[in-house]
Amino acid sequence: EPRAYPLLGTPGGLPPALVLAAELDLLFDDSIRLHHALQAAGGQSVLRVCRGMNHGFLNQANELAAAARALREAGAFARARPSCF
Repeated sequence: EPRAYPLLGTPGGLPPALVLAAELDLLFDDSIRLHHALQAAGGQSVLRVCRGMNHGFLNQANELAAAARALREAGAFARARPSCF
């Protein structure tokens, strides 16, 4: 289902995306492919590779400085585009 997994379809018409790709995540390659697919479809995508991080690291923002930074960046990304969210 492309709405649940955009790589199964053409991800055109989506709002700007900040793709936070955790380097040690099993889905890391999918994150990179999603970023490139969004750009190829004419969308706006910013890719940030979070080195040394695993899947779910954003849930540990109180313990991991990298997670706290990534969440702050995501918040700033969304605040800079209020009409999209």
